[in-house]
Amino acid sequence: QNNIIPPNKFIPLFEKNGFIVKLDLYVFEEVCKDLKSVIDSNIKPIKVSINISRKNLLIKNFIKNYERIIEKYEIDPSLIEFELTESMANDNVEVLKETIKEIHRIGCTCSIDDFGSGYSSLGMLTKFDFDVIKLDRSFFINPSNSKEQSITIIESIIALVKSLGKDVVAEGIEEKEQVEFLTKAKCDEIQGFYFSRPQPLTNFLSILEKD
Repeated sequence: QNNIIPPNKFIPLFEKNGFIVKLDLYVFEEVCKDLKSVIDSNIKPIKVSINISRKNLLIKNFIKNYERIIEKYEIDPSLIEFELTESMANDNVEVLKETIKEIHRIGCTCSIDDFGSGYSSLGMLTKFDFDVIKLDRSFFINPSNSKEQSITIIESIIALVKSLGKDVVAEGIEEKEQVEFLTKAKCDEIQGFYFSRPQPLTNFLSILEKD
């Protein structure tokens, strides 16, 4: 019997009762522990992206809690990227702007996750100082547009984002054809099951050692 509860079951509950804030901090500390073990093993670390729940925006100066954990494990802040979502802008524009400013103050970067999954405005790219734009997988599987339309839209967004000096990441990529297209379109990074499914830390470390 499989007793694993998937995230789409427990995350909405934790967001509703506020426990998601504690879970975010717990996950972040575990990430910093793992980064520390990688560094101590003389393996070259890579940047790690961590999701931040919108509930954190209700807590004044919440980024300081993350800063303390970074300092505790002596992690180079440039190895940390905070993933924010477009829905956070609906809560409080000024708070989100201040949060991004604080993220940059402590030396980390930030991305807008799932861009295009809802009603993203291109104005967000100039209104908020994101370092990275992560294109939602719906861009690549949306049957409502023709293949030609989808290609034109994706190419145009990648070119626009890069012209603004930001990086582009494509999410949820599973096919070789998608990888070839995104490479040709000069997408900065590509992630998805095409390359790998989630791995235990020990397996991932062996991959890092080979690289």
